[in-house]
Amino acid sequence: MHTIIQFLCRDCGISFLYKAAVEEELNQGILKEIPLKDFSIVHDFTFLWPKGSVFSDEIKEACESIIRAGR
Repeated sequence: MHTIIQFLCRDCGISFLYKAAVEEELNQGILKEIPLKDFSIVHDFTFLWPKGSVFSDEIKEACESIIRAGR
């Protein structure tokens, strides 16, 4: 993602990125958001964590909470 942002900052095209990833560049006026009408995108999101992690229960609960919120 960093490489894509660097190309964008050098005026080498357009891209779809998470707004949070380019918030600083947007605030500084280096990049510009192009609003799109009637456009929606949905994609899978994968969570990975080490097998046997002591945080497995918390991570699973967070994932389930996100899934419930999306319904």
